[in-house]
Amino acid sequence: MKFLRIGLLAASLTTLAMIHLACEVDSSNTFSRDVAADFSGHYTGCDGGAIVYGISGNSISSLNLRQSGDSLEAIDSNGGIWRGTLGEVQNNRSSFDMKGATTAGAEAWFSGTISTDGSKGRMSGTFIEGDRYRPFCAEANDVTPPSPPPDNGGSSTNNHGGATNTNSSSASIILPTSAAGNIANGYAKIIQRLLEPAS
Repeated sequence: MKFLRIGLLAASLTTLAMIHLACEVDSSNTFSRDVAADFSGHYTGCDGGAIVYGISGNSISSLNLRQSGDSLEAIDSNGGIWRGTLGEVQNNRSSFDMKGATTAGAEAWFSGTISTDGSKGRMSGTFIEGDRYRPFCAEANDVTPPSPPPDNGGSSTNNHGGATNTNSSSASIILPTSAAGNIANGYAKIIQRLLEPAS
């Protein structure tokens, strides 16, 4: 009977550890960092023409960029969708990458820097296809100016480590705090029963 109790105790602890690890790994795939600047806006070519020339398919003359945390999504003038992320944001400036495809079906990337100064935004860098590289440059006049941080009287709050859920359609299993607590309490009661001497 003693060996059975020890075996059940070990199995319970292993299961509890696996649930905890699964929640942590899963949640990292569905969250994005909060950043101090918002680069969302309607970007057009710096010289009044296209944002990037000499690519396969049609040139890209505009990007309607939307940002959520450090995640970026843009729709180009041809209806193509580009998705990517920001790097570390410092002084309203960051590196970024966005992946998509040209109208010819070639996989491609925007890779460069993006910055904002008041309501103006600017992005520049290299447009990369499998067989070519082209410079790109775009500007926006409708970027939301960064707002000052709220004055919370010196107190600090922990917003899940500065993370925002951006993938509401994800199939990941993320347990609410109350559910995770109920599971942990349930295992604690089972373990306590296993450790009690047999009557």
